[in-house]
Amino acid sequence: MATANGNSETYSLQDVLAAKDPDGKLATVAEIITKSNPIMQDVMWQEGLLEEGDRITVRKTLGTPQWKRYNEYASASTAKVTQVDEVCGHVEDWSQIDADLAKKAGDLNGYLMRESKAKIAAMGQAVVETMLYGNLSSDPATFQGFLPRLGGLNEEYMNGTPVVIDAGGRTASANASILLVGWGTDTVHGIYPKYSKAGLDFQNKGLVTSEKDGKFLDVYRSKFSWEAGLAVRDYRYIVRIANIDVASLATIGGSDDASAQLYLKFIDAISAIPNPDAVKLCAYGPRKVWSALSKKAALTGNRDAGQSITKVGMVSDIMGVPFRRLDSMLTAEAVIA
Repeated sequence: MATANGNSETYSLQDVLAAKDPDGKLATVAEIITKSNPIMQDVMWQEGLLEEGDRITVRKTLGTPQWKRYNEYASASTAKVTQVDEVCGHVEDWSQIDADLAKKAGDLNGYLMRESKAKIAAMGQAVVETMLYGNLSSDPATFQGFLPRLGGLNEEYMNGTPVVIDAGGRTASANASILLVGWGTDTVHGIYPKYSKAGLDFQNKGLVTSEKDGKFLDVYRSKFSWEAGLAVRDYRYIVRIANIDVASLATIGGSDDASAQLYLKFIDAISAIPNPDAVKLCAYGPRKVWSALSKKAALTGNRDAGQSITKVGMVSDIMGVPFRRLDSMLTAEAVIA
């Protein structure tokens, strides 16, 4: 469902693609992307104000209201804000399939869609990886992701610096993170450039003749294109639990259990979110962390961790916060200081 926000609107990926293509082809695209990249079921997308992204107002402080009696004056406090340009990146891929082979399939469009599934999933993965780790300083063609914005330990939000909680790991390049995001139109959402399309643009270019080394081949060619970015309007709604020692996760259940107190750290992370009920709050972690949290819950009978039978007892939520396994999240992160 769309949510109004000024002159723009924010949609889920399924909303966008279903509206663009009533016959359902792009809904299939959304399903492929979401199944292989669960964060895509949470991201809200909004058209930016700029052709290269969006210009947003980031709030630094709220101001200080004053109590007063009748006939007393009150001075104006300062609510500090700053304007930031959030840019989008453009990722693209192509495919071509032998026309003679495609014609034997009977349902040509269905066959081309099936053959494109791997490409579609890869496009979704590229966007998610950049949403997590994209760094404009090292690759200006991308956009700024979550974790580069959360690059230093900070136990308490202050002056626009988000919270990064230390889980204690100190082994170089052997750490993982948990990311909490409060998705919302005024907090954190995905963006796409002004006048452009949201989500993956899948174009069947039809039957064309490909030439290579003086030889020719009739092919069905398709183009995959996606312009996307990330807007963090309120840094109080992103929290990282960093420095999770991956090696210690293997000791869970043994007498030498040295795993971080992940559930307690998770409580700290939720506590740092100003108003969890006002946003779509979700948590993300790599497969090894997801597995570790599930083992902890199974061994301790932790009733605060929801464990779905359909997911073979694996953690589906913690204290009501959906927890998504993201294979794009690394387990070889550097120590955050």
